[in-house]
Amino acid sequence: MIVTTSYDGSARIWERATGKFLVSLSNHTSQLSSGSFSSNGEKVITSSADKTVKIWNVVPEKRLPNEISVIVNEKVPGYLQEGVLISKLQPANNQEVRIEKQNTKIDHKLDNNTFVENLSNNVKIEMVRIQGGTFEMGSPLNEKGHAGDEILHKVTVSPFYIGKYEITQSQWKEVANLPVINRFITTTPSAFEGDDLPVERVSWEDVVEFCARLSKLTGETYRLPTEAEWEYAARAGSTEMYPRNLDDMGWYEKNSGGKTHPVGEKKPNAWGLYDMQGNVWEWCMDWYGDYSTKPEIDPKGAALGNARVFRGGCWYGPAVFCRPALRFYFPPSDGNNDLGFRLVKEIK
Repeated sequence: MIVTTSYDGSARIWERATGKFLVSLSNHTSQLSSGSFSSNGEKVITSSADKTVKIWNVVPEKRLPNEISVIVNEKVPGYLQEGVLISKLQPANNQEVRIEKQNTKIDHKLDNNTFVENLSNNVKIEMVRIQGGTFEMGSPLNEKGHAGDEILHKVTVSPFYIGKYEITQSQWKEVANLPVINRFITTTPSAFEGDDLPVERVSWEDVVEFCARLSKLTGETYRLPTEAEWEYAARAGSTEMYPRNLDDMGWYEKNSGGKTHPVGEKKPNAWGLYDMQGNVWEWCMDWYGDYSTKPEIDPKGAALGNARVFRGGCWYGPAVFCRPALRFYFPPSDGNNDLGFRLVKEIK
């Protein structure tokens, strides 16, 4: 195995023979300066710029030789406890608590336009129903900041629910404490800390795990929005460069003070969605690729790729980054302190 370290405070372990990504160790709060295996290959030692050193048990004790391939194939050990990475094959006391929470009935209120998922007494996720429709996706050639990958084309989307707000750190923590499905995710990934601040420094892969855990907990289907769904919701019927006055709607370099802000402090767009422009970029489901020039219905993006799309601008970016048409992209394993997400819930 190979260990790599990153500026985002995480170390990643890869299978040497195949180059396959295995797991991310992301419990440091500042940039990593080094990471190395112990001589027997069973532990990883990481150190960060704030002089914190952590030791990780990558190969738990008493694991049978034939269990190693099982862990590699699943691509994830279980979860982090007291700085130790624990295998899913080993029982842990706090797992019983998490399973009990998973089996607890989750209340939600549903009407024609809203859906509320109550995760706990104090934490809920509010969703807004978006009616389907047809719009011009992309931007005209004369729009300021227009890029070559924003070719205007007609797109039709089906109805869906989308988050009224970006996912917050308190919401992330509730779901990150649920049992692992495919990969470990830390409960406190963000650089800017605050329960009502948008979660950031989460990779696309982390977010997919979040969606899988929430879906299993609730029996609903939660996922990231497609690019088409995101842009349709962000425009809220507008064809302008910005749906409304940007300073009223979003946090960006001119007004953010160099940080993220609690969700919902700015005005919503015409469909009642907050922070669709600025605060943090938002992951989308799609692989990055060229648009079709023909009309499409519920497009899902490129079939294959090496980077996932994110949209919406952020707290440190210029105003032009907040255009609904603008497309940026990152490898799915990467994250940054300006990159978060909001959810979509499919309509049954």
